[in-house]
Amino acid sequence: PGTPGTPGNPAPTTSGLGDSQLAAVQAERDQLLDQRNKLMALSNELKRDLKRAMSSSIVSNGSVQYSSQSTAAAVAACEEKYEQRLKETEGVLLEVAAENKSLKKQLRRSVRVQNQLMSQKEQRQQQEAEA
Repeated sequence: PGTPGTPGNPAPTTSGLGDSQLAAVQAERDQLLDQRNKLMALSNELKRDLKRAMSSSIVSNGSVQYSSQSTAAAVAACEEKYEQRLKETEGVLLEVAAENKSLKKQLRRSVRVQNQLMSQKEQRQQQEAEA
């Protein structure tokens, strides 16, 4: 057998994908799963941080009487800081959710291609067995 893609030995088509292409699709699927798991862990960590930030910034200047102006100012500065962190965290969560959605789509596509390749391989094996 000669080199694929040379005269007399055409390059394989999608209907005749080999084991190496199947392995490449499986490796890509595994990589996508690993990325998704890392993003899910990051998402969970950010949710914990958000919950912690929200629970510590519930005090409001309007409903609490402070003993001094400096205490009120310190609380207001702290609330501003936490509100900014909250906005940043929400932005990151939205980005992670979008990336997760994209990875899910890629994963579904890879699984679909892998299933097609497996089906084609099984068909080839049946045809070879019948021949």
